[in-house]
Amino acid sequence: MFDAPGIKHPTLLELWQVAVALHRDAQRDAGRVRARLATADPDRGRTRLHVAPAGRIDRAQGLAVQVERQATLFSRLERHAGDANKPRILGTFNEPISDWLSFFMFTYFTDRDGKFQLKSLAESSFDPLARTCQFMLTEEAHHMFVGDTGISRVIRRTLEVMKELGTEDPIAIRKAGAVDLATIQKYLNFWFSSSLDLFGADVSSNAASYFANGLKGRPDELQYEDHLASGQTYTLEVPDNDGGVKTEQIPMRNAMNEVTRNSYVRDCDIGVKRWNRLIEKAGYTTRLSLPSTRFRRNIGSWAGISTDPAGRPISRAEFDAHKADWLPDEADRSFVHSLMQGVFDRGKMAAWIAPPDRGINNNPVDYEYVKLH
Repeated sequence: MFDAPGIKHPTLLELWQVAVALHRDAQRDAGRVRARLATADPDRGRTRLHVAPAGRIDRAQGLAVQVERQATLFSRLERHAGDANKPRILGTFNEPISDWLSFFMFTYFTDRDGKFQLKSLAESSFDPLARTCQFMLTEEAHHMFVGDTGISRVIRRTLEVMKELGTEDPIAIRKAGAVDLATIQKYLNFWFSSSLDLFGADVSSNAASYFANGLKGRPDELQYEDHLASGQTYTLEVPDNDGGVKTEQIPMRNAMNEVTRNSYVRDCDIGVKRWNRLIEKAGYTTRLSLPSTRFRRNIGSWAGISTDPAGRPISRAEFDAHKADWLPDEADRSFVHSLMQGVFDRGKMAAWIAPPDRGINNNPVDYEYVKLH
């Protein structure tokens, strides 16, 4: 409970006004973070427009309109993705997206962070914020759908090429104009690990304060029996400063970022399992996987600690020696970028991506949505 300063017998309305005032800064911070998550960079959109992988004039026109609208609305932003002088505050949003594979990974992994940030804010006791975030979740679902289906289509095309050539050799697959599974895994490692930092530090007094004051909850808060979490603890794995791992007990409220991050990881893994079923159904033993949440972290207990994708602490020299095996290097990016040749004939598809299962509203893939006269 709290008092309303200067008011002897406050009404409910006056108490509500005091509560809003007390937490106005936190509400503004939440809004600013959400705005950063929601605003796409127009230059990235323009790049994708010129290398559209399918001959769908309606989608190209739709993207063009969206890009220019964003350019108008967001040109007033103080920070822009990749700007050397005024980069975006959240590091993931400064990573280059010059190809569709990166864009699909971004919308699957990074927009999924937006989903879980929204789900936390949708549990807010501040009703206007909660209702706004509940509405925004429907938009985020579409973003993730684009990423999920996009990656699935890239994998399906890769599997088709592997079957046609009768080989799993990455070099042969690349020569045939498809993205080999090893490269897809590297891009997965990169974007998943980048997105993990968006949840913040694993031990956070701000997260505890937001939860205690009802500004944020845990995603799907109703699944928990105790909605106060005042006497609970959380077991956190941290570096032991001797090349190993140790556990620490921290108050549950201080671990709310980590709780949300774990929910995010489980949700990400659903799509990975779906992609692996495609590979298994095609008769291959290769499997994609999420790297450990300790891998390539820049925020939290594991920031700056070198590990392999399984989360095993290693030396910096060992990490550097294997970095090109785990993450896309310049040669990988150049190859993927070389595949990005625009296809604008209706019914045609780029060689590196399979067609979608169906068109909009179950129309044929080559359905002519827009007729120009």
